Amino acid sequence: MRRFLLLVSLLALALIPAAQPVHAAPPELGVNLIGNGAFDTLPGNDDWTAVLSGSGPQGFFEDSRAYSAPAAFVLDGDNAAETIQQRVDGIDGQPGDTYMLTFYLAGLNVADGGQIGALIRLRSGDTLEQNIPCLVEQSGSFQWQQITCEINVTAQIDSVEVWIGWQGVSSGQLGIDDVVLELFGPREANCPVFPGDNPWNTPVTDLPVHPNSANFIAAISASRDFLHPDFGGDQAQYGIPFIVVPGTEPLVPITFTAFGDESDPGPYPIPENAPVEGGSDRHVIAVDGDNCMLYELFNAEWNGTGWNADSGATFNLRSNALRPEGWTSADAAGLPIYPGLARYDEVAAGEINHALRFTVQQSQRAYIYPALHFASSSADPNLPPMGLRVRLRADYDLSGFTGQSRVILEALKEYGMIVADNGSSWFISGANSPNWDDDDLNQIKTVPASAFEAVYTGETITP
Repeated sequence: MRRFLLLVSLLALALIPAAQPVHAAPPELGVNLIGNGAFDTLPGNDDWTAVLSGSGPQGFFEDSRAYSAPAAFVLDGDNAAETIQQRVDGIDGQPGDTYMLTFYLAGLNVADGGQIGALIRLRSGDTLEQNIPCLVEQSGSFQWQQITCEINVTAQIDSVEVWIGWQGVSSGQLGIDDVVLELFGPREANCPVFPGDNPWNTPVTDLPVHPNSANFIAAISASRDFLHPDFGGDQAQYGIPFIVVPGTEPLVPITFTAFGDESDPGPYPIPENAPVEGGSDRHVIAVDGDNCMLYELFNAEWNGTGWNADSGATFNLRSNALRPEGWTSADAAGLPIYPGLARYDEVAAGEINHALRFTVQQSQRAYIYPALHFASSSADPNLPPMGLRVRLRADYDLSGFTGQSRVILEALKEYGMIVADNGSSWFISGANSPNWDDDDLNQIKTVPASAFEAVYTGETITP
């Protein structure tokens, strides 16, 4: 039985006093930081700062697609600044963090002009660090629609203020419901895995198909026609392992044996017991969870006091800074490895929010940013360059896939995967874990190469 919705009207809010703090704990990934975001407790709740009176036209704003009963806010337009506001305290926000604010709006006879949307204020104590508008262009009457605002933090903050409403709108009514503010994006320990606007963390669903997509896909598929997970649970070192270390981890010397002129000098905080990838690549990856630094080595071996390695690279996980042009890393493309791994904890949580890393048997002597390095002598323009991004086509049916495979394939639709090294074609990289279900992952091997398309992310650079 459909529940009847209670709607309340918010009138002429020009000056609103500061809200009382609501959350006193640092944020957790994917947890709504907004109190009473669906307005389940009205009126007189302690979460939202607002003046409540009157009632709105219930019929127009009833729509189960938008929000859950029993209530929503409705603003009456009269050219004033009318908003609802909430402040979230106790946030340990750092540069590179990304928050997502989402909410629903619906309008009835909204006059042209004015501003509609949200204002997000990031503070450190009494200092306003960032003032971020998130506006929409709407007028007339429109049904419930979700608005998404991405918030990229550039300074250390301890509180977030959310203001939602309008100003300068002479008439009409605006409904607001289902407000969610959450920490977003891949994380390790207390660190983001690069900012939310980093290429690894950017969806590709709206990007155009690359004009040479058909040739790229055909070239990658010359030696293999199906996708393959290059990780699993049946071998101790199957997949690329990593270790999380504290900021107090002792630094050890790094001796580069091949590409020292394109490597970041040591020492690195990588302990003797750090896991080493099996096979010939012997990657070693360490994440400093206190200082948010990533350390990666290629062809690494402990020498008694430190590590020997062909090459190595360090990355600030709170920064989008690239390596010098033309430099390799611990990967052929000059990219970090860690952000492109399918990690068991993400899959177990039901969502991967980043692109994945994969290999191709033969690549072009070229690259596409954010890749900075090639690993081929071939000038064939139909071979994939390093950094090429491909996605699982939107029309590929995933209804028959389950479990871990389904989560990974959904990520390949939304975020795609990036050519990062030469190797077996269509091999997807994942972190080592005994928790992978190999029978489940075998579903991935049924996905044909023809289900993919290359997307355009920038010009191909041929040094």
